[in-house]
Amino acid sequence: MEPFAKKNIPEDADNGGDDDVSMITTSLDKTAINEPQKQQKGNTGSLEDIVDPLDYVAFLGQFVDMFLSKNIDQLLLATSCIRKLLSVVGTPHIDEVIASGCTPFVVQNLLHENNRLAFESCWVISNIASGTSQHCQHLIKLGVIGMVSDLLLQFRNSDVIEQCLWCLGNLCGDSIPIRNMVLDSGFLSNLSTIKKNVQTNTSLENFLWCLSNSVRGKPSPPIHYTTIIIEFLKRNQFELLSGANVDILWTLSYLSERNEEITEFYTLEDNTLINLMSIIPQDNDKSVPSLRFFGNLLTGTDTQAMKLVNIGILDYLVTAMGTSSFLRDNFRKEIFWALSNITACMKRLVDSFLNHPIFPKFVQSCIDETNDNCTIETIWVFSNMVDGEFDDVAETLLNSRILEIILKWVQHPVHNSADGVKNVIEKLLLFGSKKPKVNGRNPVSARIKEARILEVIKKLDAYTNLIETFFE
Repeated sequence: MEPFAKKNIPEDADNGGDDDVSMITTSLDKTAINEPQKQQKGNTGSLEDIVDPLDYVAFLGQFVDMFLSKNIDQLLLATSCIRKLLSVVGTPHIDEVIASGCTPFVVQNLLHENNRLAFESCWVISNIASGTSQHCQHLIKLGVIGMVSDLLLQFRNSDVIEQCLWCLGNLCGDSIPIRNMVLDSGFLSNLSTIKKNVQTNTSLENFLWCLSNSVRGKPSPPIHYTTIIIEFLKRNQFELLSGANVDILWTLSYLSERNEEITEFYTLEDNTLINLMSIIPQDNDKSVPSLRFFGNLLTGTDTQAMKLVNIGILDYLVTAMGTSSFLRDNFRKEIFWALSNITACMKRLVDSFLNHPIFPKFVQSCIDETNDNCTIETIWVFSNMVDGEFDDVAETLLNSRILEIILKWVQHPVHNSADGVKNVIEKLLLFGSKKPKVNGRNPVSARIKEARILEVIKKLDAYTNLIETFFE
């Protein structure tokens, strides 16, 4: 499954008011937050008496006065209390915080010279950005995008940088218009500088997640932005791609959805491509984005697809078909789609598929398949293979279990699949018309009748013309 578009930053533990920002820890829990719930009754005592962070709701008005005081201790206390309130997973009181008038003060303190205050302020903003589009629009009106982008470059503190990336990632994950506003802020032009300042594993994870959100969604970002990211990844391919984390892989899958970008990825070193291929059968959360990336690459030119076959894509796909991931419908669909892209290419690629151990395994999968979306992809694998009208391809298919598969297709029709099925039957019959007749009949039409396929398609309107042409 795709990574969450937004992440709320929960409170791991009470930090005891430590001034050293390096002692503050955050969780990388990627659980999506719920919508803000009804306000709970707050504690009527003092701040020192608060045990449950939800009780800070009753003090929001007091926090405004503390912000107005400009006293650093008061600013830190107010901001950290709001941060704790917004960090309660499942019940962030974003609406109440915004209504209180606190957010303009928090935003103002993003660029404060005190690292701890900048960190706390950015954490607050990140969790507000994990809310609804309305919450994000509120932040945009306050100029958050430009300020957080500036903060990324001005601070060298890894915790502050991590919060900035988390905030921008949440904003990018909200909608295409807001994603494009983040891109327009100049964020991408400083990728190398940002990466240089990322010094911890969690910061790197947030950097890569933010990067994936910056290219996520349709329509894809303007080409000049995706080019910047691709060039950045290519410059860092040994470090980032060879040890690819799941967010890098989703970034690659998003970036490879357009023909303009596909060619760029074929300039990666073969070893890098092979390392990425090897992730497909690993049977973990990285398998799907890696598989989708190569499925996208296979939509390129025949020569490009041949390169992937030559360096072993079929070997990795057939191995993946033996993993537990293959039991999942979405994973099988991705594999079948990748195979349909291979069989849509030149005959040499079709032959590579037919002569590889993956073909009999694929045939058995077609027999066993019960999911309609997966079945449609298998139909296109065969339909693409017969489109070239090569006699040896048709002969190979007829010597496999293709007629058993076709019978299954017509007995249990899948929506929008009739054209593909009809194409397979017609091309096989055309092949049969070239062969010597048997008892005065097309030998393939005789086999189709014996397989009871004719009996079934006579009842289906979509096959009327085909029946009139080859069976009457």
